[in-house]
Amino acid sequence: MQDTLLSNVFDNTYLAHAAGLTYRYSYDKFNFSFGVNAQYAELYKQQIFPSIYRGGRSFQSFLPNAQLQYRFDKNRNIRMNYRTNNTPPSVDQLQDVLNNSNSLQLSTGNSDLNQNFQNNFSIRYQGVNTLKSTSLFILLGGTYTDNYIGNSTIIANQDTVVFNDIALAKGSQITRPVNLDGYFNLRFFFNYSFALKKLKSNLNVNAGCNYNNVPALINNETNYSNTTAPSLGLVLSSNVSEQIDFTISSNSSYNDVTNTIQPDLNSSYLQQNSKVKLNFNPKGGFVFTAEYSNQYYAGLSDAFNQNISLLNAAIGYKFLKDKRADIRLFVFDILGQNNSIQRNITETYIEDTQTNILQRYFMLTFTYNIKKYFQKTPDKPKDY
Repeated sequence: MQDTLLSNVFDNTYLAHAAGLTYRYSYDKFNFSFGVNAQYAELYKQQIFPSIYRGGRSFQSFLPNAQLQYRFDKNRNIRMNYRTNNTPPSVDQLQDVLNNSNSLQLSTGNSDLNQNFQNNFSIRYQGVNTLKSTSLFILLGGTYTDNYIGNSTIIANQDTVVFNDIALAKGSQITRPVNLDGYFNLRFFFNYSFALKKLKSNLNVNAGCNYNNVPALINNETNYSNTTAPSLGLVLSSNVSEQIDFTISSNSSYNDVTNTIQPDLNSSYLQQNSKVKLNFNPKGGFVFTAEYSNQYYAGLSDAFNQNISLLNAAIGYKFLKDKRADIRLFVFDILGQNNSIQRNITETYIEDTQTNILQRYFMLTFTYNIKKYFQKTPDKPKDY
């Protein structure tokens, strides 16, 4: 029998109309543009079951944008961007339907949500030195959001009734989306690449940092969850010959999370991924590839701090005219250690999850390249 309290048929339509003007100016090495869009949006909501409900809202927004670019020369430039946009609430966020799949962590939607308003900015520098085989890329960006759609969580200290008709048992909680102000994030990324001529290789060094400030309500008090995540990476890629090449890479990220009214949920953890990849194509059509990777986790709960090694390999042979046919035998997870670990952090709890995934297996593939058959034959010159 269908439970009308937990069943729902809901239709949501979002229609936006926009018109705008943009002014552009360009001179020599400099170009600039500024514009604004006037947007009118309509949000239609219609519930068909268990009861009939129709409603709608309209939103008016002015969405400015700007861009500035300066070229120092043909290989170096700096660019600044600013843009704004709206994102409407999703169907799941709008539906007033109780989700009780977890009796201790209930959730429901909110039909009164507004669309958000995002301000996005970025500044980036890019430069290439072809004589020295070096390149530099720097990015700084961020987002500030008004009417951010966050979560309001009520944790029951005693049996109570919330939102008029939802019974909440002592010790359980219910989460509902609400509009909040104060969300912002900042991001920085740096990449420098240069050639190692003696090794016939290129080395990429990158570093970055993300900072997020996420608001939420906990028993009607505002909590700000602040996440700082610096990272560092190296990539060494070879160009030894057509027969052999390799790539060695490593990337480390450290996450530090603090909460303004929930200090018990503060946490920090380290994740490091390293990889070595080898391709060997000796003469005669034989192909050999191998990839070793290591995933290291520290700072999670004791059962999830792991050091996982993965080894994949393949051997193959190319044959027929122009080596169009390729047959290969792949072996995945030779060491039998493949695993899936993820940390989920919310304003009310920290969750470490481990998922059972496919481990060692074999795969045989056959590939035949037919693209040459479809290449256009050059027309012969005509005699007149």
